[in-house]
Amino acid sequence: MGNLLFFLGPLLLGLAAGAARGRSLHGARALPIRSSVLLIVAAALQFVDYRQPGIRDELERRLGFSLLYLVFGCAGLGLILAWPSRSNSQSRWAIGLILFGGALNGIAILANGAMPASDWAIKVAHVSSANLAAAEQSPKYAMDGRSAHLMAISDILPVRPLRTVVSLGDILIAGGIGWLVVSEMQPAGLRRSLVETSRR
Repeated sequence: MGNLLFFLGPLLLGLAAGAARGRSLHGARALPIRSSVLLIVAAALQFVDYRQPGIRDELERRLGFSLLYLVFGCAGLGLILAWPSRSNSQSRWAIGLILFGGALNGIAILANGAMPASDWAIKVAHVSSANLAAAEQSPKYAMDGRSAHLMAISDILPVRPLRTVVSLGDILIAGGIGWLVVSEMQPAGLRRSLVETSRR
């Protein structure tokens, strides 16, 4: 049930940490177009899956399978295609961490047909009634996790400041996002050197 802020937080922290070290994303290598398109499509499908139940149900009826398969497929393929374009080994490790976190979430969902969520964690996190209702309407979540399989990698970790519940996979994905941002940021001196070289 990790909300948007849970994943935006590491991105913003990564930017802040890089800036504190005199680094910037200016000059960083862009993702391949195919990777960018696939990741944007995955994000859009994730939004539809969680926030637009009517559109989601209609798409799933036409496709004959869960929209989650497309979300995981597009995101995973986009990251795999991005791997060779990263010359920085730290960036590759970060992408690997994101893929591993996504794989853990995928395994939990495949084992249960949906992502189980711990009742205890939901209570401790004080999940809002609106978010709880949205999760209950989404086929991605199984709100009664008492008889679920692989609960260790399910949504069992409360994040009370954000009033949400996350999984180990979510934490790895968030950490990988922050790591990727920091590793992609270029030193200011290198940026100036590249600009001067391009002017010659």
